[in-house]
Amino acid sequence: MRCLLGAIGVALLSAAARSAHLTFALVGGTLVNPGTPPIPDAVIVVRDGRIVCAARRGTGCIVPSGARRIDVSGAFVSPGLIDAHV
Repeated sequence: MRCLLGAIGVALLSAAARSAHLTFALVGGTLVNPGTPPIPDAVIVVRDGRIVCAARRGTGCIVPSGARRIDVSGAFVSPGLIDAHV
């Protein structure tokens, strides 16, 4: 049930991100990108469904004024969808 709710949440967030002029920031999580070291306390800014910057907090990725901030502290954030059942 949690997986289904999580998938629905991701789908809704993805659909919302594609709507015009929506900007939000995922703040405080650990960014995990295959092939590079994890980035703790990351800021990821998404505008109109596209990642516009991603970096450790305080190193150049600025959350625009008016953007929705989503606290993801304690979570891992990874680009794309991963099918772990393969």
